[in-house]
Amino acid sequence: MGPPVAKLVKYFDACRRKRNLVDYNLAHVVTETELDELLEKAAEFRTMIEDCIAKNHPQLAARSLPARPKGPLRNRRSSS
Repeated sequence: MGPPVAKLVKYFDACRRKRNLVDYNLAHVVTETELDELLEKAAEFRTMIEDCIAKNHPQLAARSLPARPKGPLRNRRSSS
């Protein structure tokens, strides 16, 4: 899928590593800003994947995917 996806994969890998550190060693290491950025990048990644599927495998597009939530990411996160 090209360089844009590779950049996001590196970003998510760094987040995974930080999560593992937090899970096993520390608490309160992730800032609200970092969390908001991760949620935005995840939404961006989902859009890229959905677009790729729609373009290359239209028969699979929007199949078995939950509807995208409406509203700001922060509001959804804090209401859970």
